[in-house]
Amino acid sequence: FLLLVSWMKQALLVLFCFVVYCHADAPKGMTTFFSTEQCPPSWSELGTTKGRLILSVIQPSEGGRTLGNPLSAAEAPTHTHPYSVSVTIPEKEISADSCCDDQGACKGTYVVKNQTQDYTSGVPFTQLKLCTLNTTNSETSVPFGTVAYFDPSVQQCPTNWTLFSESDGRFLVPGWEVKGTTTSDAPALSYGADIVHSHNISSADNTLSIADVSYAGIAGCCNDNMGESGTVPFTGSADPESANIPYIQMLTCISQEKTVTATNLPTSANLFNTVGCPEGWAVDLTVAGRFLVSLPTSAVAGAAFGGDSMPAHYTGPAGVHSHDFQGNFDTDDCGIGLVSGCCADGYARDQSYSFKGVTDSGNVNVPYVSLPFCSHK
Repeated sequence: FLLLVSWMKQALLVLFCFVVYCHADAPKGMTTFFSTEQCPPSWSELGTTKGRLILSVIQPSEGGRTLGNPLSAAEAPTHTHPYSVSVTIPEKEISADSCCDDQGACKGTYVVKNQTQDYTSGVPFTQLKLCTLNTTNSETSVPFGTVAYFDPSVQQCPTNWTLFSESDGRFLVPGWEVKGTTTSDAPALSYGADIVHSHNISSADNTLSIADVSYAGIAGCCNDNMGESGTVPFTGSADPESANIPYIQMLTCISQEKTVTATNLPTSANLFNTVGCPEGWAVDLTVAGRFLVSLPTSAVAGAAFGGDSMPAHYTGPAGVHSHDFQGNFDTDDCGIGLVSGCCADGYARDQSYSFKGVTDSGNVNVPYVSLPFCSHK
């Protein structure tokens, strides 16, 4: 009976807090995004975050760990790939010995290695100011369901906050929805891991024309060293490489405070919240579907760059793109005991060949969780 009475008192208190009002102090070290170029009073910039995305972690000791070089203002990171393609020239027999006209190319597979052209990943970005609260503020209230990062000096979630495990190894992305979360299909990153991807190079759109040479002789048996002219495909792959997306890891917690109000927060503040925006706030659709970059030096808050915004309820890859590439190779000459002329034709000419093409599309599987991103109305 006494346990029942105690439980009922707690339940009534929770109900009262949600329906009426209970105050929940904003804790020291709470870190969130702002829509201005300067942090408001009592908040300060975390210099180590500038030009980086924020990767959520639930191990406090991992907070503050960085990867890659910071981005400059509105810089969509680019990357390139080493690639390898092979071109196979089929054989075409001829009735002649292997001497001495060396205008023909030998049959065989020629392997070319080079570098693709530099290109962006197609990941959509927006840059906003990231600020941390310098001291616990008893005049500011943070509502239930608020998700926030914490300064790397904070070694555990504050009282009445718990680890936001759903985001571990993922990036928080402003969502289109008014409540709830959507998790991408991509697996979470291991702490400190790079974001790596590769591309195939298929024969569907990549072909090369092998020039023709004719001989004053007879096509046929039995010299099978010669190559055949015509159109041949080239295939291969681009090596796995980083998308060069820099980040810093930060402890991420969710508020369990028994209030649904947000009071005395700066008007430029933004809040992630899983249960929806508090009264007087609304989902900010101007940044929905885009990865947030901590504002670089001399940058404009709110600037969007990179690819198109991801749509509502989307769980697929964050960036899809391809790379142009080009290269050249020299064939091996195969001399035969005939002069050039009529009428044995269709043989590959020995020369330098150049080619260009486009890799297959590749996915940059940046892991994310999207959820409501609230701003003052």
